[in-house]
Amino acid sequence: MFRAHQLGLAGQRVPRAQVQRPVLDLARRPLLPGHDLARALDEHLHFASKAQLMQAVIRDVDEVFTSVDDPPLTTVVERGERALVEAWLSRKFDQWGEVRRHLTAAYQGAAVDPEIQAGLDAWFEDVAGSIQEGLDRAGRCEPETRRVRAVLAFGQLEYLAKRWLRVGWAVDREICLRSLTDSWCYLLASSA
Repeated sequence: MFRAHQLGLAGQRVPRAQVQRPVLDLARRPLLPGHDLARALDEHLHFASKAQLMQAVIRDVDEVFTSVDDPPLTTVVERGERALVEAWLSRKFDQWGEVRRHLTAAYQGAAVDPEIQAGLDAWFEDVAGSIQEGLDRAGRCEPETRRVRAVLAFGQLEYLAKRWLRVGWAVDREICLRSLTDSWCYLLASSA
C-alpha cells in the first residue's frame, strides 16, 4: 500500500514486480568514515535528487518492517490480544538495528528537505491507517476516536524508535516493551 501511495497510485494494487527494491541491498555494505548514507548510495545509484533517494530508502525500510509481520499489524490490532501486540512491538524493536543508519539518514534529511519529510509523513499515515483499519474491523472504540488512537499509538512507537536511534536503551528494553504494550493495549485493545 505504501509503495502504491508513493507511486501516486494510492488505492490501486501494484504488483511487487513493478516496484524496484535496490536501495537497502546496496546500503548493507559498511559506510566509510565521513561518508553519509545518501552520499554512499548516490555513488552507486542515479536518482534525480537526494529526496528521491531517501524516499526509496523509506520504502525499503517499510519493506524490512512489514516483510516479517505474521500476522500483519492490521490483524494484530483487530484481534487485540496482548500477547500479539507485545510480540509485534518486540519484532519492531529487534528490527531497528537492521535499519538504524537508514532511519537516521531519513530523519536527518527530513529536517532540511520537505520532500523527505513528506515521504516520512506518508509512511506514518500509512501505518496509522493500518492500525485504524484493525480497529474498524474489530468495531472497537468509538469510530470518531479510532484515527487519533492509531496516530497516538504509532506516534509513541516512532518516538521511542527515534530516541533509541540517538541514545540506545536508556531505559531497559523490557521495561520499554512492557510499558509500550500497556499503552497500545489501552489505546487499541480496550473499549476505554
